[in-house]
Amino acid sequence: MSVPLATAQQTQPISVQTLGVGGDLRLEGPSGVFDYSLSESTVRGGIVNVGTAGELDLGSWLVILRVVTYDCSAEGSTTFLVSREATDVKFRGNVRAIDQNFFTITVVEVLQDPSGTLRLGQDASVVVRGKGQIVGNVRVGSFVEVFAENPTSLPGELLEVCQSFHYVKLILPETTIVYVYSLPLAFLGQDAASAVGSDLHATVSVRYVLNGQSHSTTLSTPFRFEADIDSEVFLDVASSPVAWEFSCTWEDYGYARHDSCSLRIQVVSETRKVTAFFRERMQPCDYSLSANPS
Repeated sequence: MSVPLATAQQTQPISVQTLGVGGDLRLEGPSGVFDYSLSESTVRGGIVNVGTAGELDLGSWLVILRVVTYDCSAEGSTTFLVSREATDVKFRGNVRAIDQNFFTITVVEVLQDPSGTLRLGQDASVVVRGKGQIVGNVRVGSFVEVFAENPTSLPGELLEVCQSFHYVKLILPETTIVYVYSLPLAFLGQDAASAVGSDLHATVSVRYVLNGQSHSTTLSTPFRFEADIDSEVFLDVASSPVAWEFSCTWEDYGYARHDSCSLRIQVVSETRKVTAFFRERMQPCDYSLSANPS
């Protein structure tokens, strides 16, 4: 019986056949035939494990026969697994599911894949065992880097994080600093850092993302916080200082002025300086009348 050889990078047809139960295993290529003798000691419960047979040059394609099994008891069908040697792969992606030490990760970036088995946008199945490491608080939705072994160098295999140098590692986003000030309108257009002595200490509420997690805080200016690059930040004035009223004017220094009571900005790699501007509140006039005797 002949069975096609399943492989990731087969360039010409190679067939596999058995020459009788307990006999030989034959690999046939474009310019070569290899017979592997199956000794009685290899048969256990109808399953034959050929094991490592070394490199076979069958023409234009070099095959490394690593693990070959077939079911002697399955009449009418014989299943073979023929593969090249194990290779390490490295890629980055988003964790879609976790079941104990098993991970389903959607591939976003391929860093190392000598056999060409990984596909962008497709899921890879990964198991962590032995000396393999999980670095960081990896959860569903995390962006991770994986360095693992493909035990057969075939596509669709369960990738094994099993050696001390293998890992599933949490990748934290790059961050930048955002400074927040509150100043009188007279300072509009100026670098708020140079006018920090005139800060009005207004209270500002901020919603932002750091290391992939949402945060919110309300603080008196001037203050600073760290946010992920390419995330969004939302700012609102929570309370105005005494004798001042918010003019609904913000300045994202070096970028734009915003005439609105709330502000939303996209975080980029550069440090940001955001200022809320205030005008003095009008004080009521105190008129007093007195009689002028004639």
